[in-house]
Amino acid sequence: MRTLFDEIEQPSAIPLDIDLVKLIRHAPDGLLATFLGRFEPNLCAVVTGYVGRGRTRRIVSALEQLPADPLGLLTTDAERIVEMTDELGQSSIQSVVADERTWLSQKNGVARSLWLFLEDPERFMRAEEIRHADHYRLGRLWDGFQGPRQAHVSDRPEHRRAFEQRVCSWFRSDHVKVEIYQRVRIVNSAESNLVQLVIYREGLSESVLEFADGGLSQQCRRPVYELALTYDPASGGIEVVAQDQNSREEMARAFSEILLQRPVNTPRVPLRQYDLSSLMRPRPFPTETVDGIASVEITMLTFRPNDSPDSLSFRKGGHKNIHEHLVELFQDRSPLRDGFRIQQARLTVHFHTDESRRRRKVIHLTITLPNVCSLKGKTKYERLVCDKYLPLWGLIREV
Repeated sequence: MRTLFDEIEQPSAIPLDIDLVKLIRHAPDGLLATFLGRFEPNLCAVVTGYVGRGRTRRIVSALEQLPADPLGLLTTDAERIVEMTDELGQSSIQSVVADERTWLSQKNGVARSLWLFLEDPERFMRAEEIRHADHYRLGRLWDGFQGPRQAHVSDRPEHRRAFEQRVCSWFRSDHVKVEIYQRVRIVNSAESNLVQLVIYREGLSESVLEFADGGLSQQCRRPVYELALTYDPASGGIEVVAQDQNSREEMARAFSEILLQRPVNTPRVPLRQYDLSSLMRPRPFPTETVDGIASVEITMLTFRPNDSPDSLSFRKGGHKNIHEHLVELFQDRSPLRDGFRIQQARLTVHFHTDESRRRRKVIHLTITLPNVCSLKGKTKYERLVCDKYLPLWGLIREV
């Protein structure tokens, strides 16, 4: 299998980050020369002076000669650019880009991401913030709250200051910065107009050991932490992504009371609950032809006895489905009977090939009771399975 380093001689000696190598391989010469030239002007000639098979190797060799500090900054920027090349990153960029025609004219995802990074760093950072909020949505760092519908988010300076002071007081921070802007979220072709807040707060000081003047020295740093909040006026939904659960509730409450001017209790929206009981028996998984799903199969089941915390996991064996496999293994002592319940299941969804894909798209999703699903909705295929088919297959329990 070919790797990013196939073009490079002696790949084991290359210390460069894989995202930086990916950027070098896939970025157009003009954009790449501009990007690298910000760190070392002579690199522009290295990029434009070579074409063909040896291009990547020569650029990498030149970058290896950079001092550690600029190379570290370059690597960090490359990681940010490449992170935005997935489907979620590209849709986040598209939602903020001003010159969409020029952006769409770039030849690939790396080029589109790099173009915006160079052309408009502020919009690129906003796209990163949108991706951050949507990436962690419905995960363990997320909480949803029911707020007032059709409320106006205040843009009055005194309200913003009051909100920032509330954040400072809650986190005991001296410095807080709040960004507020309009954005769109697209789920299964349905658009929602949202207001997003990004809250940057200064954390407690941390002591790190560094080399200074040939010796070791303790240096203090104050890291900056990010918290994302979105508000959907149509539904009244307030969603918060943050490390601490109590902070998520407090930020939702402060947002409603100060910026919406609606003092409410902001009750939590319960996480989606799953129901795996129908998987105890062979069953069909109906689909619609338009969605291009070729097959769905159960590839793993984890059982738990009703009177025990222990669990037993079984994988699909050979060409038999998992139910046939379990009956073959255990006969009438199979866990597919009273006294057991399914605690976890893995489904494999195969898609038909189409003109845009050389290989069949395959999604593996693992559901663990009561409310954990491995799919994060980052791609259109994941969103299709999560939002349309899990309810259709009866694997969602109404809460």
